[in-house]
Amino acid sequence: MIYEDNSLPELIRRERLEDIVVLATTRAALAFAEERGLINSAEDIWNEIIKKAPGANPIMSTQVIRPM
Repeated sequence: MIYEDNSLPELIRRERLEDIVVLATTRAALAFAEERGLINSAEDIWNEIIKKAPGANPIMSTQVIRPM
């Protein structure tokens, strides 16, 4: 799941989903795509995003939430 809102990981934990959930910020998802050769430049795409949405979350974070 790609997210921008920092409260989403806590919401997922609170709901105690029965499946493993992998969360990544948009910027982390772009880096992943670049590392796998799916896009040429994560930074170029990120710069285009922040031109249109200056409040976009700059954090690069990936989390795995496992069922309890």
